[in-house]
Amino acid sequence: MWLAAMLVQAVAPSWTPEDPNRITEPDWDKRPPPAVASRYYPKALAQEGGGAILQAVCVAGPNGTLNDCRIVEDSRPGLGGGEALLQILRLYRLKPADRSGRPVAGRPLHFRMRMHPPIVFARAEGGWEILQDPYAWDDAYPKAALAAGVSGEATVACNGKKGARRVYCSVEAETPAGHGFGAAALALQKRILVKPPAAGGGTALRMTLSFRAPPP
Repeated sequence: MWLAAMLVQAVAPSWTPEDPNRITEPDWDKRPPPAVASRYYPKALAQEGGGAILQAVCVAGPNGTLNDCRIVEDSRPGLGGGEALLQILRLYRLKPADRSGRPVAGRPLHFRMRMHPPIVFARAEGGWEILQDPYAWDDAYPKAALAAGVSGEATVACNGKKGARRVYCSVEAETPAGHGFGAAALALQKRILVKPPAAGGGTALRMTLSFRAPPP
């Protein structure tokens, strides 16, 4: 992502965890709601599952922006979590002073985020692209399977037309059987927006939906 790359190249602040100048009591003027921040969740990380722990260091700007951000920890490197956090940080704004009343401009801020993986994830074949935020699908997890901590997946086979944003499908495979994953996938695909393949691609779509029970 070009924007994340640009921020990574910015001058990194001089900062250590013991720095007495760091902001430890930030007073936020603006924070993105979870539904907005989740749109930046990396597809590669969602597909792998497991989530990630990320930490960044930024410098507070005079207008409350978080500037010169750099990633100092990424527990799942190479899956896009760091780049996603850098974009999310652009949505935050600090008030001119922290909660103790001390001005924040020019001071470093240590920001930690745990990215929890979506419990339902869809991946498409045949050149089709999934357009939606996967966190919007958590309610599609079969309730009994979720309560029992059972994970599974189902594959639906679809036929669509070029230019159509919705396709309608039938269940092709379900593992394990008897927990409602096939029916859940069939119902969920009606809500999923997709982008058809570019010119020359096929109109057939296979979509696999993974249901991953969170750890107890």
